[in-house]
Parts: sequence; structure tokens; C-alpha cells
Amino acid sequence: NLAGTVFDSGTILPDGSQWTPDAELRQFTRLWTEVDFSGLDLSGAALAGGDEWGADLATAHVWGANLTNADLSTSNLSNAKLSFARMRNADLAQADFTGANLSGADLTYAKMSFADLTRSQLSFAILRNADLTGANFSNADLSGADLYGAQLSFADLTDANLTHASLIAAKYNSYTTLPDGQQWNPETDMSKFTHP
Repeated sequence: NLAGTVFDSGTILPDGSQWTPDAELRQFTRLWTEVDFSGLDLSGAALAGGDEWGADLATAHVWGANLTNADLSTSNLSNAKLSFARMRNADLAQADFTGANLSGADLTYAKMSFADLTRSQLSFAILRNADLTGANFSNADLSGADLYGAQLSFADLTDANLTHASLIAAKYNSYTTLPDGQQWNPETDMSKFTHP
């Protein structure tokens, strides 16, 4: 259990080396499944390609971390600080991001189906071609976010802030709930949410 651990330049890792922002921490843990990282400061850490399925990263500070290709499906990331994290092509399906800060995070091609992003901060996040099927964005801040080509079928955007978000080529269906509580239809003018 690494909960409460803060990694900085003075931290000595199990192999005797000093921690650096690009340290590969996965080598020190065989299996991250159901590991409790809550409250942990992993800012700048490299966990790319890791199998952290079911990990508890609630309230963790993961600012700028590299989580490219990581499997964080079903993980608890509620209230985590993930600003500017690189999570390209990560599996985040059914993960709990309630209240998390993902501002400026790169989630290009991320798999976030049925993730809970209620009250999350996603301003200026990059969600290009992300699978957001069934994701809950209720009361989320997506202002300035890039959702080019994102799959938003069955997504709940109730009361989400989409001001200046890019929704070019985004995909919806009649079960997509819009910020005004209405269901999307082919006649919907999304610019009323992006440029009110």
C-alpha cells in the first residue's frame, strides 16, 4: 500500500536509484490490481502501458503523469488531480472520475465507456476519437475541450459546460442527453452549447 507516499527527487526506489518524473514505477510492483494509491503523489510518473485494473487512485496527485495505454478500467479516480496527464489509448472504461481534475489531459483514443465523470474538470482536455459511450458528464466542465470524433452515444451531458468545446465529427444517438436535459436528434444545433 503506497497510500500517502509522495515521490520527489529525494525518494530512493527499491533498486537504489532516485525517483525522477519519468521513473518506471511498474517494475517495483508485480500486480497493481486493487492497489490503494489514494492520496498518493505520482506527479510526472511514467505508468504507461501498465495494468492497474481496479486500482484506487482517489485523491491521488497524478499531474502530468504518463498513463498512455494503461488499463485503469473500473478504477477509483474520484477527486484525483490528473491535470495534463497523458492517457492516450488508455482503458478507462467504467472508471470513477467523480470530481476529478483532468484539465488539459490528453485522452486521445481513450476508452471511457460508462465512466463516471460527474462534476469533473475537463477544461481544455483532448478527447479526440475517445470512446465516451454511456459516460456520465453531469455537471462536468468541458469548456475548451477537444472532442473531435468522440463517440458520445448514450452519454449524459446534463448541465455540462461545453463552452468553446470542439465537437467536430462527434457522434451522438437519440439516447445522448444534452446539457439542457433534452435528447440529441439529427436536427440539434450543438453550437447553442459550444457558443451560447
